[in-house]
Amino acid sequence: MELRDIHGIDALNWWPPAIGWWLVAMAVLLLAYALWIWWTEGRVNWRSDARGQLRQLNRRLQDDAPELVLAELSVVLRRAAIARFGRRHCAGLTGRRWLRFLADHDPRGFDWPSQAAAMIDAPYAPDPPSLAAPQVAVLIRAGRHWVGGRNRDLVGGKD
Repeated sequence: MELRDIHGIDALNWWPPAIGWWLVAMAVLLLAYALWIWWTEGRVNWRSDARGQLRQLNRRLQDDAPELVLAELSVVLRRAAIARFGRRHCAGLTGRRWLRFLADHDPRGFDWPSQAAAMIDAPYAPDPPSLAAPQVAVLIRAGRHWVGGRNRDLVGGKD
């Protein structure tokens, strides 16, 4: 009787993968794509949402008191700033620091501290100063330019 050497299992070919591996790969790719869409959706839509709110404020300026529209303008700009730069960078800013932040990140260089002082003073004043609609319209227009800023200003989204 002659002894024979033990032969192992033949090597398995790794290519092409079986149908199960193709399905797993497709599922991973679809999941990654869905996560990417979900993650970027808020970063893209904040700008168009803010523009729509500013257009609405401009229309309301014809019927409502300019002081009310001005107070809402501040809220819209605050939301846009949080979406654009993140809560950490701008949510706690108030008064002149808030207006300085707007000026520092304005692509057109609008002078927020001197032109928009009423935006931070009027909501808290016992007798708010009477504002003319054209003054508020200038601030809304500046807000539209601020919201439409350059993409390189984007820091990384919301916190």
